[in-house]
Amino acid sequence: MKGKKQIRLTSAEIAQLWAQYLSDSASQCILLYFLEKVEDEEIKPIIEYAAQLSSRHIQEIAKILTEEKHTLPQGFKVEDDVNLTAPRLYSDTYVLQFIHQMSKIGLTSYAASLSSTVRKDITDYYKSCLVDTMTLFEMSKVHY
Repeated sequence: MKGKKQIRLTSAEIAQLWAQYLSDSASQCILLYFLEKVEDEEIKPIIEYAAQLSSRHIQEIAKILTEEKHTLPQGFKVEDDVNLTAPRLYSDTYVLQFIHQMSKIGLTSYAASLSSTVRKDITDYYKSCLVDTMTLFEMSKVHY
C-alpha cells in the first residue's frame, strides 16, 4: 500500500473518535479527582492506570483528528471543570466499582467502534483500546 493515498476518515469513525474524546476527557476529570482523594494504596495504581489510559486516548485521538485536519471537540478540562480540593465524596470501594463498571462500558463501546472502522490505523487503535481496557477490567475485578 506504499505510495497510495490513505482514505479519509468515514463519518462513523469521526463520530466514534469524537464521542471517545469527550468520554475520555470527562473520565480523566473524574479519575484525577479520585486520585486526589484515594486512601487505599491497593486501589491507587488502578486509578492511576485508568487515568493514564484516558490521557493517552485523548492524545492519540487529537493526533488522528489533527492529521486529518478535523476540529478537536471541546472536551472537559480538570482546571475548568473540577475542584480537586473539594471534600472527599466517595469511598475507595465505590471508586473501584465505578472503574470496573467504566471498563465494562469501555469494552462494549470499543467493540462497537472497532466494528464500524474502515481504515487500518483506526482499526489498530481500537484493538489497542480493547486490550488496555481488558487489562483495566481485570485489575479492577481482582479487588472485588
